[in-house]
Amino acid sequence: MATQERDLDEKIEGHLEAGFGALERGDVKAAKKSANAALALDDSVAEAHTLLGGAAEREGDVAAARKAYLAARKADPAAFEPVLALAEIEHAEGDAQKARKLFAEAVEVAEEEEEFVEAVLASAEFELAEGGVDAARAVLAELPPVDLPAPNDHLRAGDLLRQLGTLLSGAEAKAALGDAERHFSAAGTQADGDASITADARYGTALVAEARGETSAMTKAFAEVHALDTKEERPPWGLSDQRMEELVEEVLEELPERARTLLANVPIVIEARPSRAQVQEGMDPRLLGLFAGPSLVEASDAPSLQQITLFTRNLERAAANVEDLEEEIRVTLLHETGHFFGLDEEALADLGLD
Repeated sequence: MATQERDLDEKIEGHLEAGFGALERGDVKAAKKSANAALALDDSVAEAHTLLGGAAEREGDVAAARKAYLAARKADPAAFEPVLALAEIEHAEGDAQKARKLFAEAVEVAEEEEEFVEAVLASAEFELAEGGVDAARAVLAELPPVDLPAPNDHLRAGDLLRQLGTLLSGAEAKAALGDAERHFSAAGTQADGDASITADARYGTALVAEARGETSAMTKAFAEVHALDTKEERPPWGLSDQRMEELVEEVLEELPERARTLLANVPIVIEARPSRAQVQEGMDPRLLGLFAGPSLVEASDAPSLQQITLFTRNLERAAANVEDLEEEIRVTLLHETGHFFGLDEEALADLGLD
């Protein structure tokens, strides 16, 4: 009997390993197949339900994902992953009360250091997104006072503290930005030759310098990031030039006819990323899009050059798959057209175009 149970466990583990690997590669069909194969052997395996939930999320089926994660919690009330996944779903669905409760539960059920750090960072990101500056600070105070498990943990912590630093003032802002800088430095130290992590760490450092008003340090770090980013391989979800042009036309079709008429003489240019010269002048090397020239409300009878630029490599970097990339392009293009019509960043954020 012990041998049969061991063989069963090995089969289930094999299906789960294959399924989570497939999900990581973006092969949702294979992930679902592996999850269902594991559940056919034992429908009380929480990890199999969690895998099924992850596959459903990739397909955009929120109801199925929630159902699978709840099944995982029923199978194992102490399981960490489904609690955190449910918290993220409730946050995305706009139920802040449920999300906050679930994020707190995730912190409580976390047993490994990696799980605890993940729960704290996710909870702090949620609080900051909800405008809870003090709540985010309180959550981040729970982070271990030593090196975090992975460089990406330091990157996330650094970015959260940098954002807090821009929202606070005086000594509190200075302390938050100092902590952010230390986390970015730690991420760079842990990078172990990974150029992508090194670039992300330097980018975080540049943003901290920007928040401090240290233009020279910011520009120097931006130049280093630009040099590292240009060496990165293009992700598999990159779009062809033809598809980019088609997508631009599709997005413009969303606008009212009067808006399209006003934009008719504004060229939309596709570039890989800002040029080295632009970055040396202080431009963010990871800018997604740019509107140049006077807005419609500022324009006069004098000739002026107006142009919208989309930076494809940066848009690809900000996306996780083709669908995500197309949505990033859509939001960025609408954001830049908003600048053309005279909308500021706050107004664009209110429209969900930040």
